[in-house]
Amino acid sequence: MPHAPSHGCGLWFLVAPITLVLYPMMLVAYVRLARREERDSFARFGPRYAAYMLDVPDFLPLRSHATQT
Repeated sequence: MPHAPSHGCGLWFLVAPITLVLYPMMLVAYVRLARREERDSFARFGPRYAAYMLDVPDFLPLRSHATQT
């Protein structure tokens, strides 16, 4: 009877290449979606959204934005 660790190693060699291919594709899709949402929000809210963009970072929360409040 095969052992569970051997199944895990086999599964890792199957899943790892798929993950390496799909992760960059999903990252690109997410960035494109974020840019489209930003453009739509700017068209909908105008100057209020422009002011919001100055206060909130794009993707990663930076310490400089958090300490200004």
